[in-house]
Amino acid sequence: MDAGRQGQGARAQKHVAERERRRETERWRRSGSLPRAPAPLRGGPGDGLAVIPGAREAPATPIRNFEFRQDSDFYFLTGFDEPDAVAVFNPPMPRSASSSRASRDREQEIWTGRRAGVEGAIAAYGADAAYTIDELDARLREYAIDRAGLVYRLGNPHLRRPRHAPGVRDARDPGARLHHPRAYRGAGPILHELRLRRAPEELARQRRACEISRDAHIEAMRFARPGQYEYEVQAALEFVFRKAAPRATAYPSIVASGPNACILHYNENRRRMEDGDLLLIDAGCEWGYHAADITRTFPVNGASPRPSVACTRWCCAPAGGHRAARPCAR
Repeated sequence: MDAGRQGQGARAQKHVAERERRRETERWRRSGSLPRAPAPLRGGPGDGLAVIPGAREAPATPIRNFEFRQDSDFYFLTGFDEPDAVAVFNPPMPRSASSSRASRDREQEIWTGRRAGVEGAIAAYGADAAYTIDELDARLREYAIDRAGLVYRLGNPHLRRPRHAPGVRDARDPGARLHHPRAYRGAGPILHELRLRRAPEELARQRRACEISRDAHIEAMRFARPGQYEYEVQAALEFVFRKAAPRATAYPSIVASGPNACILHYNENRRRMEDGDLLLIDAGCEWGYHAADITRTFPVNGASPRPSVACTRWCCAPAGGHRAARPCAR
């Protein structure tokens, strides 16, 4: 009986803590301010320090890079859509945030376009302070003194790069400074909880992504014919994406006909479609860093498939589910 009461008490405490954490997250969201360090990292001298790196460019060839996409968490906090940036949330600053961003490279801008740089980080994106990336390590060592905790991207390879890692590594090293942070926590759970609650403008972007994706799927259904290749339908689909959104696809489009529909993450999209095939399309548009995800299956020839054909194409049903499937069954 005592053990049962203890278990109930532990569950109640966990429920209260979870409820308080959600309330605090909601207060952050409604205030419109950037989040401070989480409650478990507060207390003692100073307050928690958060280090959130952005995404890096990935080389496609020796002379050009793949299309850049910012890290979603970083963009959510900063709105900064340029590579090689690190945001540092430092509570003593007026808005509990300062940012360290890449400096402008005038020669590189001739090839890749203008960058906001240090000046633009403050003027256009509202950072309280901005420095070149070369200053990041020294700033982190300074900010980490007498902090209750350090929040950063656990396991992020960006922080293992020699140019960015020393400041974070030294902040975690008890021998590097006398008053190092006493607790460490990953930023993911905090940020993902924040991102669950959408502001009206975020909901509008999400709906727009869904509308564009809907129109693209309808165009793909209209365009598809026997004898075409899957990539031709993909081109029609993604034309609608690209016409409406600067960043077209939320993820690689799956256009899988016939037996290819049985491959969960098929993306070769090279098969020539035949009369009688079903075509599965799993594709979505991205609009303002909000993604849609729509999957539809339809006959290539536009005719309703025979029940036997429809049943055999469903390859992802639970074991035995195909035996229970019947035309018009719920």
